[in-house]
Amino acid sequence: MLGRSIEQFRALIENALDIIMVLDATGEVDYASPSAARILGHTLEDLTGRRIFDYVHAEDEAAFARAFRRVVEADEEEVRMTIRFRHRSGAWRTLETTWRGLTGEDGMRRGVLNARDITERRWAEEALRESEQQYRALIELSADAIYVLQDDGFVLVNRAWEELFGYTRAEVLSPRFEVLRVVAPGSRGVIEERRRRRAAAKPVAPVFEVQGRRRDGQMLDLEVSEADILWKGRPAIQGIYRDVTERKRAEKALRRYAERLEVLRAIDQALLSAQSSSTIAEAAVQHIRKLIPCLWAGVLLSDPETPGTMIVAAQAGAPIALPPEARFSVAEFDLPDALRAGAPVIVGVSESGEPVASLGSLIAGAGVETILWAMLQMQDELLGIVVLGAGAEQAFFEDHRHIAREVAEQLSVAMHSMRLFEAVSAAHTRLEQLSHRLVEVQEQERRHIALELHDEIGQVLTALNYTLDFSGAPLPPGHEEKLARAHELVRLLTSRVRDLSLNLRPSMLDDLGLMPALLWYCERYQMQTGIKVHLHPLGIHGRRFRPEVETAAYRIIQEALNNVARYADVEEVWVRVWIEPAELYVEVVDHGKGFDPKQVKRGRPSAGLSGMQERAALVGGALHIDAAVGKGVYIRAVLPREPEEGAG
Repeated sequence: MLGRSIEQFRALIENALDIIMVLDATGEVDYASPSAARILGHTLEDLTGRRIFDYVHAEDEAAFARAFRRVVEADEEEVRMTIRFRHRSGAWRTLETTWRGLTGEDGMRRGVLNARDITERRWAEEALRESEQQYRALIELSADAIYVLQDDGFVLVNRAWEELFGYTRAEVLSPRFEVLRVVAPGSRGVIEERRRRRAAAKPVAPVFEVQGRRRDGQMLDLEVSEADILWKGRPAIQGIYRDVTERKRAEKALRRYAERLEVLRAIDQALLSAQSSSTIAEAAVQHIRKLIPCLWAGVLLSDPETPGTMIVAAQAGAPIALPPEARFSVAEFDLPDALRAGAPVIVGVSESGEPVASLGSLIAGAGVETILWAMLQMQDELLGIVVLGAGAEQAFFEDHRHIAREVAEQLSVAMHSMRLFEAVSAAHTRLEQLSHRLVEVQEQERRHIALELHDEIGQVLTALNYTLDFSGAPLPPGHEEKLARAHELVRLLTSRVRDLSLNLRPSMLDDLGLMPALLWYCERYQMQTGIKVHLHPLGIHGRRFRPEVETAAYRIIQEALNNVARYADVEEVWVRVWIEPAELYVEVVDHGKGFDPKQVKRGRPSAGLSGMQERAALVGGALHIDAAVGKGVYIRAVLPREPEEGAG
């Protein structure tokens, strides 16, 4: 029975995972279990008979030897310690050892060593310690405020957290410190809702934003990132507070700047599309109030017709409403030197209405307490003033001055350009009126001369011819031929006078209208030039148009046919006249020599072509000319036909 127990004990030792060695009193190995060879790499033959201290690290050898002597000498029954043991490869293995004393059958004391290899565990512990050290160093060096929450309290905060909120670490880690103390009241509902969702095992967003509050009461815009972790084996939340206050301010400023640019762009578009100085002022007033909050805004423009006077061109805001076209003398304006130099100025309004006597008193009486002025000027020319009034609950800031300057500069350029445009437009209108009057005078003079030729000179020639026929006096010999020659000259002169009268102004154009005059003229043109005219009227028989339109259409066709006779070298030409709901169309087409329009533009202007274009333009129409060398000429005039007169 004893033998069987010994065998079981030996089998247990032989298969043990720990190293078991038996050493004599000198420290030589009498026995080593197979696990010693597996763990230490040495064969059992190498270990047996060798002093164990030869394998122990030099720093551990003395303490290991003392422990061995204490158990061998029976001072202690058991001694535990950790040593480093050299592996056969030369590496050091960490062993957790236990020494026990044993007295053998021979009465000699021996030491029994039980050793467990904890190298990997020690490596893991060291790696864990290094990881924790790195983790804490990383947290401490982080620019973001890092914290760990457990059981609704802080268990870790870093240096950046202390600096961000102004609390010491000792205060924060105290059980009495409330987590919501660093959250602004308006954002506490967000934190509480996240707690409820976590408690109900519902998902929460890993990143969110709240408003924080420092110890001194300063508010912070915070971006928060949170994640679930284990802290000392228990669930916790690790979070990061990132101060985005400056970013939020920058974003807000960027949005304001973008809005400012958008409004300035809208002002640009409004100014570009404006048709007058007053519409420019209206656009500026409506848009500047989007950029600068104010109770009232107005634009006063200098009156070019009355030097030293300004007119209220546009205004917006209640309850102020200046009289329409209200006028103010520039002498009433007590403007600061800085404003006269072009810099917008913010001034207060006293009860007397300073710095502007009449205007200031009007707007001050409606609740305006502060005025922002900006000059409109171009090349030292005072164009006007932009005036903004703020009430008691409003204020103008430096940024508003910059905006007012930008708007004033835009408005000054636009106003200066509009005034130049208005001056040019007025001059152009006067020129058109003069041109129109000149054409009227020319036509009246033509009509007068034609009537004079027909009525006065024609009658005189008729009477002369009659006198020559019925004088009744006998002629001296040889004067019959002279008389016949006189008759011929009178008939020729009468024909020339009639032709000249018709060319100047055919009376049927005034009496019968455009269509009869064209029929007569085309027939006469064919007889004089031999060029066949294909006249195609459509819908104009019996129609009458404004006299100036009929005259323009007739003169354009007349000039076009004259050009065909002079330059085209053709035997036929096509003339089309028709009407649309609002226009009278005239076309003259030939397939003759044509010409190069570019050469005509580069050379001396053609009186015929420019005359046709001017006649069309003077009645509000347009002329289109399409020509090419060897491909003829196409002329189309589009003239307004309204209002149409009754058929004549």
